[in-house]
Amino acid sequence: MPGLAVGRPGSSAAAPQRTCHVAGAPVCPPFGSRSAPGRSLRRARPASARCRCGDPRRGEPRARRRGTGRSSRLGCAEGETPESEAGSYLTDAELAACLPSIKAELGDDIQGYTVTNAARDVGEIIARTRAPGGDVIVSGGSYGSIWGHRYLQLYPDQPTAVSLTALAVNSRLSDMDVWLNDLGQRFMGLCGADPSCSEKLGADPWATMTETLDAFEEGACPEVAALGVDRPVFQALFAQSLYQWAPRPLIPALIYRLDRCSPADVAAFTHLAGILLAPLPEPLSPSLRFYSPVLRNNIMLSELWADPPPPASEMQEYLAEANVALGLTDDAAAVHESWPRYTPDAYAGQWATTSVPLLLLHGGLDFIPSAVPEAVERHFTGPNQTFVMLPRAPHTLESPTSSGTSCDLEILLQFVADPEAPLDTSCTERILPLDFSVDPTLSATYLGTDDAWDGDPGAERRASTASPEHARAITRLREAIARLRAAIAAR
Repeated sequence: MPGLAVGRPGSSAAAPQRTCHVAGAPVCPPFGSRSAPGRSLRRARPASARCRCGDPRRGEPRARRRGTGRSSRLGCAEGETPESEAGSYLTDAELAACLPSIKAELGDDIQGYTVTNAARDVGEIIARTRAPGGDVIVSGGSYGSIWGHRYLQLYPDQPTAVSLTALAVNSRLSDMDVWLNDLGQRFMGLCGADPSCSEKLGADPWATMTETLDAFEEGACPEVAALGVDRPVFQALFAQSLYQWAPRPLIPALIYRLDRCSPADVAAFTHLAGILLAPLPEPLSPSLRFYSPVLRNNIMLSELWADPPPPASEMQEYLAEANVALGLTDDAAAVHESWPRYTPDAYAGQWATTSVPLLLLHGGLDFIPSAVPEAVERHFTGPNQTFVMLPRAPHTLESPTSSGTSCDLEILLQFVADPEAPLDTSCTERILPLDFSVDPTLSATYLGTDDAWDGDPGAERRASTASPEHARAITRLREAIARLRAAIAAR
């Protein structure tokens, strides 16, 4: 779940009197490296939290969304002990088994954990912490864009400005696995247009990917299967890789190695399996400990799911043949009918009407289909309401440029400095092209070799040290895969 910043103006007399309220931040699954229902960041107490919105890189304090962290977190005591099936992490199977006790403990109170009530929390916190005459900028990404948009429906005139990114407004997450598989096909199509990538995987890399995974499922490359890696593991790994800029080129490289299955390839997969299949550490990291699968299901199944839901049998058939997926729809289908869902209110599926400045950012290689951000762009056309598509950017909006900056941050800094000033979006023309060679530091971390396509971990003395930028991406992906492994193991 994204965090909500509850900041007071910076202490410098020269600093603008501006308060940041953030409803979204980079996160991991269940369905988003940017934000997801159930996600929590660190707690920010209104009495002491401070931030300067003049430079978002300073890091805005974030308060927890109701139902996460220390804010009345919704959990399951039986399934969240170190001795349980997946340790302190709550798997989907444990969550389903825990549902009777959740109902007994919370009763009707679970109906209060809604998108609208979370948005109302934002508005009321702002009203109580805003400095006299101060500006307030609210920012939400991914699910945070849904949350931030609902806030605008309730408080259209309260903020100075709002930034919504990785736009998921008025979308249905029951199509999530279909979206991810479609993005995988688009990405592999770009591989086919790249000379070096197509040389390895042919003119139709998506077809090669499908044939390779089908053959693997039928018994090809048994050495990799013996490591405990199966199609769902590959599906989840590929899905998570598509969330971020750096790991994406690993996808065609891994397919190439799986198809070839040489001793060097098996050694690389052995190194990778050591990362993917490692048990979650105890105690869990704060990001996992404060995350709430219970809240995730409550929001997702009540308000962000198709009604009627897709038949479970259809989704199982789809997932059996998909190349990229998180298995979200399959897991949710198991508890959909028994979950104490709330009835969405009149705000659900509707649009906010506001005249405040808006910054609307979306990545050209986001898994959320283009129809969703295009609808947002069509609706918000007022003065100083700007939509920007970032070419090649993933869900996290990472958009490195040839000048060494990140385009999304360049634009955000301008917007925060003066929400009513025209934005210079020329950085979109400087976003780097896709490079399918794979960064050596990332390859070394995941495969034990600097060469993701052909290197032999057994022939190299040591792996390269990851750069700070890739180390952060690697940490997020490693934690995400560990969480997914716990869920997959319990299916």
